Amino acid sequence: MKSTVGLLMVALLSAAPSLAQERGQPAGAARAPAPPPGPTGLGRFVIGQPLAAVIGPLQAEWHTRVRAVSSWLDEEVTYGRPLILELKAPSHDALHQLLRRCPEVRVFVLPYYELPMPAGTPEQLVSGLYLVFHQGVLARIWCDDLPVVMQAFQSEAYGFGAGVRDTIASAEVVRCTDSASGQPRTVRQLTIATRTWQHGDVVAVGCQATRYYPGLRECFGRAQDYVLIKSCRLDAELLRCQSRVATEPWLSVSP
Repeated sequence: MKSTVGLLMVALLSAAPSLAQERGQPAGAARAPAPPPGPTGLGRFVIGQPLAAVIGPLQAEWHTRVRAVSSWLDEEVTYGRPLILELKAPSHDALHQLLRRCPEVRVFVLPYYELPMPAGTPEQLVSGLYLVFHQGVLARIWCDDLPVVMQAFQSEAYGFGAGVRDTIASAEVVRCTDSASGQPRTVRQLTIATRTWQHGDVVAVGCQATRYYPGLRECFGRAQDYVLIKSCRLDAELLRCQSRVATEPWLSVSP
């Protein structure tokens, strides 16, 4: 299973202006077509729902109970056996630092989740679904399975369109040797390609991050991707707590 880029990477994206900001138009200019509706959550999970309205019904429907773990990657996960895991904080990585220092944050993980689709369309299986609650309210949905979620968002079933594309690159570069050609290369240390959808206060960002490691003779890059869905309003308080934890937001990774 792919590891996710840590929750702290989102701080940079959060600093960008909201897509909902109006752009000025000349007087008398034709109004641009309304953008397609955007996501308010993922499947049955809607940003802003109280914890009891999410986890309780899920336990009843799946006939299972929440199990506390330090890392869901250490659990024996079998497709077809529903699991609801709650992350606790014994280790030193970024996600557990957030849990330890922000006591009002609770993180639940669904190793597998069948993303509901409209009638006549097969459900889509996603893996590594994180539900992040702050002060008892669903503030973020985090998913490892970027290709499946992006395909669903852009399908006729959801109709959210292609989203807004952007690319962010770090100023730092890495000089290394291409392993295939043997030629020297200069690459950006970190590049993040994003695709963003917005519906009112709720923003969904699909991220593909590639990081190259300095100090190595041959070029070595690590690619990670994820989907983040959040409420800007609900996320503000969480970001304030998170900022007290972050030291190197680019380098943090989850379990």
